[in-house]
Amino acid sequence: MCGFSKAIGVTLEGSGKAEQEWRNLAKAQVYHDHFIAAEIEDGVVIDFLKEDGMPPVQICLELSATSARELAEAILATVNGIESNARPRLR
Repeated sequence: MCGFSKAIGVTLEGSGKAEQEWRNLAKAQVYHDHFIAAEIEDGVVIDFLKEDGMPPVQICLELSATSARELAEAILATVNGIESNARPRLR
């Protein structure tokens, strides 16, 4: 039995689409483990979770370390682009 590393939890404000249906995402957890489905020895697992009281895992990603790094860099580059183009908000 594989024991995963300590999960790092993240509170989310957003949604995800799975099986042709949009669902609210409340949390994510990121950890290192050996994969179940991906044919990779081990890497980064990201579980996207619903609101409390809902079935636990909505979407799970199993990514190689390289893929996880590239995804993280793409997300950061996109957020940095949004922030650099942000207009001051009127009060």
